[in-house]
Amino acid sequence: MSADLETLLGSSLGDVLVSLEAERQRALQKVYVALGIAGLCGLFALVSFFKLLDGQISAILFLAICSGGIAICAWSGKNAAGEYSHAFKYLVPNLLVRSIDESLTYSPFKSITPVEFEKSNLFPHRHNRFRGEDLIEGRIGQTQIRFSQIHAEYSAQGPNSSDEWHTIFRGLFFIADFNKNFNGETMVLPDNLTAPLGRFAHTLQALGAKMNARRGDLVVLEDPEFDREFAVYATDQIEARYILSNSLMRRILNFQRKTGRPLYLSFVANKICIAIPGQKNMFEPSIFRSALATAPLEDYLNDLKMVTGLVDELDLNTRIWSKQPSVPTSQTPQLQTA
Repeated sequence: MSADLETLLGSSLGDVLVSLEAERQRALQKVYVALGIAGLCGLFALVSFFKLLDGQISAILFLAICSGGIAICAWSGKNAAGEYSHAFKYLVPNLLVRSIDESLTYSPFKSITPVEFEKSNLFPHRHNRFRGEDLIEGRIGQTQIRFSQIHAEYSAQGPNSSDEWHTIFRGLFFIADFNKNFNGETMVLPDNLTAPLGRFAHTLQALGAKMNARRGDLVVLEDPEFDREFAVYATDQIEARYILSNSLMRRILNFQRKTGRPLYLSFVANKICIAIPGQKNMFEPSIFRSALATAPLEDYLNDLKMVTGLVDELDLNTRIWSKQPSVPTSQTPQLQTA
């Protein structure tokens, strides 16, 4: 157990978890009762089904009653688990979030908005369905941040003429003020072509950029390691190099290795947007796991530190260049004075 978590458990978090564990036990009993009754209803329904096959019409009524009982039990069990989950999400994450920084707030059932997601221009598909939760926002140092879980999908007609849903993005979506001003848009996307195809990948990527004009032109940077991992597109080549300094490219590479996941980044409207794919929800308790278990709490805290740590990882609090309105690229940005 980390020292940070041990300190939290010795404060108000420990009392909250004891109270939640008692609530979890009560909810779990309701779930087990619902499962037991649903099992009996299922058994009676099976017997009724075979009697119906033998021509006993009266079995229809009994089968309907048993099916209704199963549905009611399923609803009851799900409701009990949901009540515990809601109580957990309202109490525990907020304490963990505030332990990272007092300025941060947590809203369990809010998220990055669909408009914010679309304005990032990271994903070409327009979404038809958008869900999100676990919004955390506030200021770390001089940098305003917002991030949450989101799941964006689009629908397409399948082979049976029915709509099929396809995931555009599912995972953590992070937005922060960037420490430099800029006018255009720069995209940094995972590069799946350079490793197998070498320099020919640039030809294909440049063709792809022409087909998707929203992303601008392909930008080939001087860092070969960064070039192997990411494809960069921008509406202004000079500005892209101004944004992606050697130190920032190195920091992005280090963060990608730390997460072990592909990263999608965009620099739009003086903000940085980062999409980190993942299937796991950040704060999702299980009714079948003790609220006092420290391993999931450690995971929650580590996930929070990873995302909020982006401010330091990418050095976003260092305001090297003036954050006055952007100057033309032909002019030299003015250094801030102390």
